[in-house]
Amino acid sequence: EAENFRRWCHALLARWRMDGSAGLTLAARFIAGRAEAEAELNKSGLGPLVSQVLVAAERGLISDVSAAVFRLARSCLLLPLAPHMAEVAAAACACIAGLAEEAEASSHILRVLEELARDIAIFQAFAYSFLWRTGFGTGEGRDALTTQMQVSLASAFVWLLISFGRSVGYRRLDAATLWAWTNGDALYACLLARSVLMLRELASSAAHELLVPPDLGLLEQAVVRAVLGLAGPDVAFAGVQAEVRSPRGCLVRHWARLAIAVCETGLTPALLDAPGARLASFCARLLNEDACAAEEASRMAAAMFRDVLAQCSDKFWRLLRAVPLEARQRSFLRDCAALALALPGSTECAALLEETVQAAGSAALPGLCCVASNAQLGPTEVPQLSHVLMGLTAQEKRVVASQLEKWTLRRDSAAWGSLLRDEPVETSPVAPSPPPTPLDPSQRKELAVGGLEALLVDAPPELCCSLDHRLVADPVRSPYGHVFDSASLACWLARNERCPHTGHPLALEMCTREDQLRRLSLDYVKRWARGLPP
Repeated sequence: EAENFRRWCHALLARWRMDGSAGLTLAARFIAGRAEAEAELNKSGLGPLVSQVLVAAERGLISDVSAAVFRLARSCLLLPLAPHMAEVAAAACACIAGLAEEAEASSHILRVLEELARDIAIFQAFAYSFLWRTGFGTGEGRDALTTQMQVSLASAFVWLLISFGRSVGYRRLDAATLWAWTNGDALYACLLARSVLMLRELASSAAHELLVPPDLGLLEQAVVRAVLGLAGPDVAFAGVQAEVRSPRGCLVRHWARLAIAVCETGLTPALLDAPGARLASFCARLLNEDACAAEEASRMAAAMFRDVLAQCSDKFWRLLRAVPLEARQRSFLRDCAALALALPGSTECAALLEETVQAAGSAALPGLCCVASNAQLGPTEVPQLSHVLMGLTAQEKRVVASQLEKWTLRRDSAAWGSLLRDEPVETSPVAPSPPPTPLDPSQRKELAVGGLEALLVDAPPELCCSLDHRLVADPVRSPYGHVFDSASLACWLARNERCPHTGHPLALEMCTREDQLRRLSLDYVKRWARGLPP
């Protein structure tokens, strides 16, 4: 039966490639095929809803089509989390995007998204829960069903954004829109971005290709622009109505939350194809050199991001070398100076300096010296810059040295200042960075990470997994009486074959599903989605 379904998926995919305008009906038929193949889905009553969509699409009246799609999507989004259910939810989101094939569809897509807002919020909360428990979409060490779930949930996120992009244009999907879409939740915003940028890689099988939109490339470009804009002050102060006593402190905490989100969702590698100058500005802000000693949580968040960047240091500097010479202005050099503090000792950084000094004027010399100093590159490692400085007159050297003092310099490096003062140059080896330290729950609360994470963490104890102490999305009970979320327990059992509490042998198949507990968990999330107290 599984092989027959795979062949059917191949046939659907072939039809889609031949007729790119059949997205809505194709997605609806995909749901119908799943409902026929899976007994649990067959009981959910999706068949008649799919029929309504197909009949309305054949008649061509957009109001009827959008109403039928709304009813189908609402039922699919509230299905229990399971691999086949998640595929159906993704296909339902594709149906919404497929409304764009109809004439004058933009307003209808937005109306459907508006009417589904609470249902989407509920679905996204449970999807976020699963992806958090399974490594935010990484496939390392996961079984086939977990990978299938990750792909399907990421695809559902992507199709929802595709729906918005098709209705209003992808250029309107900017940082402010992404921030509003995620209700100011940095972790969720970065998870959405990672879902978009990694979907091609995750959806490697032919069956999964059905879940990849044909216009994914346009969405990828829009999402990269949006993410790089999240560090801007307009986003940091979005929704702030009262007077801010410490605007700089507000920015520092906002950048710290973004740094945590980028690190924990594994978004950094996916951003390394972004335009270099904008990426440099984004990363320099997240490194947060203004985090003062009193804000320990902000400093630790910046340190987390520094350690992630260090893993791709040379690639990062190569990306910055691709920035055109005419675009390497003072702001770019200032960003590079902040990055050099976190990524010292790179030969690629030295090459960037050598290229820039040949094209830049004397006004760029203080910035170039600062980048070299922060990168712990001595005069012998950047000979072209050294040659230019040594050719200056004494007065010109004093001017450059005076301007250099206005830049943020590494404390333990004075080689370039010595060169400008005609003193003996002393170089010091690159000091290793301190080991990363994860933030504890109190520090996360201090930074007000909030959002969907707070929804899961602050759930009543009786609705929480006994392993990770977060809200259960798909609860199961072990033969020893403990309640787990199935995703969390599956990840534990992939490394251990015993109960985390008793030490007795345990397998997921030995556990029973807790339908009543799932209903209570769903009710808890529904109240949150309506803005009601728990």
